[in-house]
Amino acid sequence: MKIKISVILKTSFLVLIIIGLILYLISGISFLNYKPEMSNTYLWAEYHVHSTLSDGIFPPEKIAKQADKVGVRLLILTDHGDPNLISPLLKKKVDDVFIIGGSESALPEGHLNSFGYDKIPLFKLPPFPPDAISDIKEWGGFTVVTYPEDPEQGWHYWENDLNPGGLEIINLSTYFRKLSLFGKIKSYLYLPFSRYSFLKYIRNPHFAFKMWDKILKRKRIWGFYATNAHGRTPITKKIKIREPSYSKMFSLLALGIKKKYENNPEKAVREGHFFSILRGAGEPQLFDFYGVCCNKVFEQGDFIEGNPSLFVKLKIKKIKYKIVLIKDGVKFREVSNSDIFIQNADPGIYRVEVYILNHPLLKKDVPWIISNPIFVNTHFQEGEKAKIEFKDIKKIPFNLNNFHPEKDKSSKISYKKENNYYIFKYFLSKKSEKTPDVWCSLALREKQELKDYDGFYFVGESKDYMRYWVEIRNSEGNFYSSFKLYPNRENKVLIPFYKFYKIYGKRLKLKPERINSIFISINGLNSVSDFSSALKIKEFGFYRK
Repeated sequence: MKIKISVILKTSFLVLIIIGLILYLISGISFLNYKPEMSNTYLWAEYHVHSTLSDGIFPPEKIAKQADKVGVRLLILTDHGDPNLISPLLKKKVDDVFIIGGSESALPEGHLNSFGYDKIPLFKLPPFPPDAISDIKEWGGFTVVTYPEDPEQGWHYWENDLNPGGLEIINLSTYFRKLSLFGKIKSYLYLPFSRYSFLKYIRNPHFAFKMWDKILKRKRIWGFYATNAHGRTPITKKIKIREPSYSKMFSLLALGIKKKYENNPEKAVREGHFFSILRGAGEPQLFDFYGVCCNKVFEQGDFIEGNPSLFVKLKIKKIKYKIVLIKDGVKFREVSNSDIFIQNADPGIYRVEVYILNHPLLKKDVPWIISNPIFVNTHFQEGEKAKIEFKDIKKIPFNLNNFHPEKDKSSKISYKKENNYYIFKYFLSKKSEKTPDVWCSLALREKQELKDYDGFYFVGESKDYMRYWVEIRNSEGNFYSSFKLYPNRENKVLIPFYKFYKIYGKRLKLKPERINSIFISINGLNSVSDFSSALKIKEFGFYRK
């Protein structure tokens, strides 16, 4: 009897496997007949790509070869680093593919992408997002806030002084991370049938659209579709599969750029003269959103002053679609399978979303194409917190004699008074596996009461263009912020408490009422190592408004 039960169980298990395979093959075969409409009207660009300069599996040149096979003409790398010390300066052309290097930086509030630097300084990015974005702009880079809807790496900072150049609206990794383990495995099982199968898992980015429209009320900002291609995908922390390939990822989505920018596609991206598209769902023979005023044609990303006419034009053969014109964050006009014409457009911020109504893979509510905005008679200033002038604060300076120089075993420092300054000279030794923790600091190990104050202030000079950390310690832990100094001039800097972050944690939202020690420091976490410089301090202390 036991033998019969065993045979029945084995047979039943085998039948289930066979049924599962049949269902898998039937559902997979349904993908075989799908091929998107293709077009060579536009230059395709891929943004958010990782190479061997961080955790990608191929060097930039080899990725360019894969990009070329699927018609991509611009690669925008975002290799990890704070910033990456090599990738952001990379600008080259491999065959017909432009490569623009960049960096994905992990800040306490989330990940910030940037690309196209002119220089990389000695110091690393500060923790406070507006400061990090400001620094990157100084270095010639373009910034994009990443993962607004991601369950693991979602961006947290949305205050009015957030002023990036772009925002990721769709990121393929976000939808993959939202899948269960079974869902992730299932998504891979369909890859042998079609490189376009992952379109089924993309959802409408409601929150990203909301944040984009919120920021657009105060500044120009472009919307990006991001591949986040590594040439591999982690199933778990330990299991990583070398699929999907770069070329498969590049087949799913892209930025569309007019061919008049074929000699400088980066210029089009920086100026917002592009649209984002899920190209795996189909490539149009024409998509154009533009304005005409005073015998001039204006593109996406442009300001128009006057009484313009706005046009949305789309041509594609087999796809039924819906065009939605958004004005100031609200649906303004909607049409199906036809163009849009607006005469004498009222003042406002206009952008376009396009949806496919009859696609076998892409859901009806997922935006196939999004334009960048056109600004009609719109005037605004970039958001920022109310500036506090030095003349308006009450200063409580420290006695600089009470600070003591401290360092790791291999670095070198000196601290002495010369004329009206206290001079802090240092050599920060080279960071290595044997000496991973290198640092030099000025320490004040005295208890301080901060209840009635708003932050720190600093007056002084630096030998080099540099950022220094201000660290404070209290019973709640260690907190840090960063202040930047320019050489050959006296710097007056305010470091408000709202810019302080807990080490490896969130921002300090309440003023610490009592602290145990204060440090001005330079170390292997906030700068490169193996260099010497000097800091001249005229005043350092607390302030209140």
